Amino acid sequence: MRLTANFGPFAFILDSTGITGPTLTGVSDSAGGVTARIRVTPNAATQYAQFRLIDVATGAYRDFTFIVKNANGANVALSCCLRKSASADPRQRPAARDW
Repeated sequence: MRLTANFGPFAFILDSTGITGPTLTGVSDSAGGVTARIRVTPNAATQYAQFRLIDVATGAYRDFTFIVKNANGANVALSCCLRKSASADPRQRPAARDW
């Protein structure tokens, strides 16, 4: 599975190196879920952001939109829960779960 940033002030954190980038390629678990960490640009204004989840084997994809909320102060955590199917293939829709 490949995750690609479509728009918004964020980047994916590459677990092996800790650096950030606009694309992350990973392997889904036995339930079809993919886990990714993101880093929001410092001082980002409240706005929509979106990433695309692509099944590299088939080319099927799904876009996920979420909100980046501006917060003032240090050590502020980003809170975001998407309740969507983890599968990029629209024919495979497991029960909704929190991301």
